[in-house]
Amino acid sequence: MKARCRAGILSTRRIRIEFGDSPFTIRRIINRCTGQTVCMGGNQVFLIRLPSDVSEPVFVDRTISVAAAGDELRWILSDSTGQYRISCRVSVVDEEICFRIVADAPKPVWIV
Repeated sequence: MKARCRAGILSTRRIRIEFGDSPFTIRRIINRCTGQTVCMGGNQVFLIRLPSDVSEPVFVDRTISVAAAGDELRWILSDSTGQYRISCRVSVVDEEICFRIVADAPKPVWIV
């Protein structure tokens, strides 16, 4: 089976991720080799950590835009102030589901 993406669902021969109505919700994750559902009704959180404030992460919890095109999903997210943003591309590459994240912040970013 060819890897594919449609309507918030990314699927390969081994795994299927069904995202919810927002980038922060996951309807389910299925191991396609066994048929087992490994996550049902999950949530994901996006954080930005700064080297100057390692213990105080910035919660990126606002959705600016969501798009699906071809074999990928694209999200642009921000924190409540709009100063911290994440651009996230989730796609199927060589039978793997890859998250590519780029952070935009007024200060240097340590980790996302």
